[in-house]
Amino acid sequence: MEEEKRLEENELNKDDFIEQICKYGYFSEQIPECFNTNAFIEKLNDLLEITHTNDTKIITQCTDLSIYKDDLSRRIISLPNPKSFLRLVKYMYEHFDEIKKFAYSENSLSPINRFSDYNVDMKNFLNIENLKDDNIIKSDFIENIRTNIKISLGYKYCLKLDIANCYNSIYTHSISWAVCGKEDSKKYLIIVNQNKKKNKNKNKNKVEITLPEDVMKKCKICDNLDKYIRELNFNETSGIITGPFTSRIFSEIILSGIDTELDNKGFVFKRYVDDYRFYFKTKLDAENSLSSIITILRKYKFNINESKTDILEYPFNMLSDLKAKFKNAMEENGIFEVLNTANILYDAGEKGAYKYALKIIKDKDVIIDFDVILPTLINIMTVNYRYGKYILPFLEKNIDKLDKNEFSEIINSELSNAIKKGYQQELLMFLSFIKKLKLRITSDNLINVLKNGDDFSIIIALDIIKNCKNLIDFGTNCIIKVYREVVKLKKNLKSENYDGARWLLIYEIQRHKLISRFNIKINDEFFNKMNNLNISFYEE
Repeated sequence: MEEEKRLEENELNKDDFIEQICKYGYFSEQIPECFNTNAFIEKLNDLLEITHTNDTKIITQCTDLSIYKDDLSRRIISLPNPKSFLRLVKYMYEHFDEIKKFAYSENSLSPINRFSDYNVDMKNFLNIENLKDDNIIKSDFIENIRTNIKISLGYKYCLKLDIANCYNSIYTHSISWAVCGKEDSKKYLIIVNQNKKKNKNKNKNKVEITLPEDVMKKCKICDNLDKYIRELNFNETSGIITGPFTSRIFSEIILSGIDTELDNKGFVFKRYVDDYRFYFKTKLDAENSLSSIITILRKYKFNINESKTDILEYPFNMLSDLKAKFKNAMEENGIFEVLNTANILYDAGEKGAYKYALKIIKDKDVIIDFDVILPTLINIMTVNYRYGKYILPFLEKNIDKLDKNEFSEIINSELSNAIKKGYQQELLMFLSFIKKLKLRITSDNLINVLKNGDDFSIIIALDIIKNCKNLIDFGTNCIIKVYREVVKLKKNLKSENYDGARWLLIYEIQRHKLISRFNIKINDEFFNKMNNLNISFYEE
């Protein structure tokens, strides 16, 4: 019964839909927890009163962050403007039942009613790093593998592929194609345009093209979803933003439509988000079917990631028992052995080993080996800096064992390197370490953050300047240089507005008075309301 209750709490349902999405699906997990929607959620009802889903057009831009993808490339995650985001979420709530049907696919292992494994990199759906806790390990993850094993009965080969740059490749108008079909979608647009002309001229002939009422209703819902999802992204039709859960819902609708076409072709397959596994009797069947699969995907302007396309020969769909291995490691030699086991497993191809290990140790007290554990943790961060989010709670728990001066030097060196290379995620993570662990920061690094940092990092830097001057290593005349840079920033932001890409920075500066006498008039009903309700997305 207890497990069933936990599972229910992870279910996306209509009654709590808006609160759930705003709580779990607004900020990406790549962004430090000092940025959150706690205050926003408390005042949701007040904000919903002035949030209207109607024909008025709102065009906004996102605050972006460049994050690590691999050693050669980066990806962009986005924080949408809260005004247009809440508008989209409210519309999804109003049409929740229809959207749930649109997004349903028997072939999908990533239904939209499950949000507990969201905000992770959408990689191989058999990868344990997609899991958030033991509850999910017992439910979704193992159940997905069991499902794949069942449908692979009698099939010796598995064609594994995924969509290249899925979110960036989505053509937003294709949502209607996926739900209603391309032909009916075109007819719907003709009918809408003819009705507009007819309303302007009462003597116009009646519209000759017609569609069934249920098809018209579905097309209208998709048309509005298309409009609201574009409003988050400066009205772009090419690509949707990565970060909020609303993008996952939107993409799942399109991918479910593609599933129907693949299913009608007779393919045996399962999909987790944009990762597919097709099953075949022979290797030749798998090879010959690839062109047909690609043709269907290209109808929706998708391409496959050729470097990740592979044909696997049985056995596949295997599950290694990471939980047991880490449990044994902890019992044998504590935290160091857990991290050492994670190194071994990661090297053997278990890409989720580090995340799982770090979540195991984050609340543990170190008894021995801290001098070995610390460099191990730092090296794990160099593999992928998003692991810093899981390392930070561990360091906070063991702050008494940390040589703050020595660690401050390490963090400042890494922070300086991140600024030079333009690595925004790394810069933000190191600043969150400084903020949370109260480490010292050099004035040069502060100046360079204000000059070249992303808006999330600039907010933390301004917070440090205002509230934690004792953490700043001021050299000769450096305090003057720091404040000169603040003045330059203030001047540069004067031309910004609350629909632009820097909405978060200018709002939080005013909300927390991070720059003295900074005042950009809020000519926006929604942001005025947030300001009057004392809503902030950042904790000083």
